[in-house]
Amino acid sequence: MSTEPRNSALITESDKCVMCGMCLPQCPTYIHAQDENESPRGRLVLGKALLRGELKVDSPIRQHIDNCLLCRQCERICPSGVKFGYFMDGLRETLEPEQKTAINPLVARLENPVQTRRWHRWLRLAQLSGMKGLAALLPGQTGRLARSLPTIGPLKPVQAHYPATSETGTVKLFKGCTQTLFGNRLLESSVQLLNRLGVSVEVPAQQGCCGGLSQHQGRAVQANRLAAINIEAFAASTYAPILTLASGCAATLKDYARQADPDAGAFALAITDISHYLQSLDWPKDIQIRPLEKRIVIHSPCSLRNVMRQQAAVATLLARIPQATLLSLEQTTNSCCGAAGSYMFEAAHEALADTLADATVQQIRRLNADIVVTSNIGCAMNLQTSLKRAGLETTVLHPVELLAQQLIVD
Repeated sequence: MSTEPRNSALITESDKCVMCGMCLPQCPTYIHAQDENESPRGRLVLGKALLRGELKVDSPIRQHIDNCLLCRQCERICPSGVKFGYFMDGLRETLEPEQKTAINPLVARLENPVQTRRWHRWLRLAQLSGMKGLAALLPGQTGRLARSLPTIGPLKPVQAHYPATSETGTVKLFKGCTQTLFGNRLLESSVQLLNRLGVSVEVPAQQGCCGGLSQHQGRAVQANRLAAINIEAFAASTYAPILTLASGCAATLKDYARQADPDAGAFALAITDISHYLQSLDWPKDIQIRPLEKRIVIHSPCSLRNVMRQQAAVATLLARIPQATLLSLEQTTNSCCGAAGSYMFEAAHEALADTLADATVQQIRRLNADIVVTSNIGCAMNLQTSLKRAGLETTVLHPVELLAQQLIVD
């Protein structure tokens, strides 16, 4: 298949940029490097020249393209409406066809449900035996991954349907691959809250990885294959809301709308972050929440803030916890924490991922946080590692986990 139509569409997208420079102070890589090639408009210029054949791909140019975290903060504030995420995904696909690219072993395990379950068993054993602590001392990706991993909980069978006692609505739940890897705690917390609010929960069995990791590495064929699996798994004549437990997955599932398939568009419209859905409900007056006299810092992942635009829901939801002091990092910074999917585990990007996470942790230190909540598992892993590196014992939780902990169950 010729790449000319795709290249033409990408060039047309880049032509929307009027070079105003509003993206520069929003871009983490530009702020860090102070190099125009590390800015969104710089990447648009480089990318357009590459697509037109005016430049050849060499190591420095490729590094500028690969350094992008795809935080999409530039996309959020762009006055010309450049779809920067679409441009970068397409550019990476064009520059490095996936049939010539060795897939990252970490990505391969997460995208394959059988391998993910096997990996869960191995990681759980390593945690219980103490091997995880020893692995954390190792150099390279193995040690880095071991240091980043949260507690690996047990993996219990997931029901297809969790009925509410007094049903007022039904939702479908997208687990994501990391839910299988780390255990059921977040899923159980989510079901508990939804059922208590009268919402029945369906968990389609055939769903899989959202495909975001492959999508952002330019592996469009694999990403589209995973998208097709999920669209079919959630297929229905009319979609119930599809709730996501990780905002990174939500952003990718929203991007399914780029496909020509009308089912993909309907699927994307049904996607919402679980915190956004929970705060939109009418809560029964008899629900009781335990007081929590703690300082809670709310971290808004780039995917929740810049793609879903649903970050305000977390503060509204957690305001239901009596005596809690809620503090937002957005009062002090809009920068990416550096997780960016598999970015934080890639040797070429580890230093910048650590730098960005450490800057975020310094804000958390100044706010004297007891708890940090974030709606994305990658952000949670990166921040928890950086907090430990800074000598802080601050707990990192998903907002739904925290709320479920404080829920008084009859």
